Amino acid sequence: PMRHHTIVNQMCTNPDERQNPAIQLAKSSSGIICPLHTACIAFQHKECSSDAITADYQVEDYPNGYPRFSSLIASHDSFFVARRFLNLRARLLLLKQNRVVGLERKLHKIDRDEDTPLFLGSSQCDQNKEREKVLAEADEAMQDLDKFILRSRRISELEDADPRAVTNLQNWIDGTGCIARAESRFLNYPPEELLSISPQDESAMIGLQSTVAENLLRLRDCFFESYRSNVSRDSTHIYIPKRSSAALVSRALMTPIVVVMLLTPVILCSYLNTTSSRLFAIGGATVVFIAIISSTTRMKSHELIVAGATYATVLVVFLSESSTPSQP
Repeated sequence: PMRHHTIVNQMCTNPDERQNPAIQLAKSSSGIICPLHTACIAFQHKECSSDAITADYQVEDYPNGYPRFSSLIASHDSFFVARRFLNLRARLLLLKQNRVVGLERKLHKIDRDEDTPLFLGSSQCDQNKEREKVLAEADEAMQDLDKFILRSRRISELEDADPRAVTNLQNWIDGTGCIARAESRFLNYPPEELLSISPQDESAMIGLQSTVAENLLRLRDCFFESYRSNVSRDSTHIYIPKRSSAALVSRALMTPIVVVMLLTPVILCSYLNTTSSRLFAIGGATVVFIAIISSTTRMKSHELIVAGATYATVLVVFLSESSTPSQP
């Protein structure tokens, strides 16, 4: 190949360059190095592309063990489950608090045993090194306690884990055996001990989204494989629906329920003649409406009050309009 490249190079160059052996050697070397360099780059690119994680990767494409388990957790927000460690947090809180209490008692004892009253009346004149040391330790202990309290409060404000998500993770671990039982035992703790790191959709109805919506999506995926999620190929131990599809189905199921709750008392009031019976129907419908909303959604107390007041106002307006006699 070197001889062939040299002959071609001599045919393409001018006579002046052919007479210079240095130029001929440089060109022949470059003709060999460039193809080798290109081949090395192509080989490295091929290796990098074969090891790279692409968007088509599924849970089963990861190595067995924690790589596969972590990819499963990352596939859906509800799978981000962790322990609160309530007992351990309470123990640490008591220990940190007792440390501050002990330093406080030590400081009071130093103040009572002070021989120079001037040191107690002026902090600038205080030369008691022991008191200065205790105050520094108390400041450090208080900072540690305050940080721990704030961290614990943020943890307590996180929502509880979705029971269905915990059950799905348990079924997947029992079916695949990817994780040791001792290290997956945290999923067996009570619901109040488990938290969800990702925020849950407060507007979606809990029951519909977790049962009916999931069953409908399973039925759809059986007949239409194009809609099936490409997160995992293991449909035996776990089912991971698309997030947009689950939200759409749950909201679609909420529509007829809302329509029934709004129109049922209106239709009932149209058949009632007396005002007292209509008011009784409106009151009962409002109670049923608030009970359904509070038990099937994650609405807060003030949101429930606003929703109930709005619902009752709509019914009262309809009652007043229907009770007004028409003018001839």
